[in-house]
Amino acid sequence: TTGRVASSVIRLDAFQQVVNEKKAKLYSLMYRYDVPWEVQKEAFAIYPTLLETSLKDYFGILRDLPEFMQEKVILCIKKKVVSHVPIFRDVDEKTMTAIAAVT
Repeated sequence: TTGRVASSVIRLDAFQQVVNEKKAKLYSLMYRYDVPWEVQKEAFAIYPTLLETSLKDYFGILRDLPEFMQEKVILCIKKKVVSHVPIFRDVDEKTMTAIAAVT
């Protein structure tokens, strides 16, 4: 059990290091191109979710599901990402689904 816990901690530390490096690169990009603060806030609000999704390769897992189920799950993922954008945080479910469907 100690080995499993240590292995999990090492994986989490490696994951956190990658996340921190990517956030630093995003910050550098925002600073270099003088991106307005409001846009930066929105980008950083959704970035952790995007990182988590890409690093864990959920889409590789989804390929094993039937296409109709892939579409449903992907829509849910998109809704979760969109819900982290401040201007969309308080929209109703129907609107959120419509926004996610076109992204």
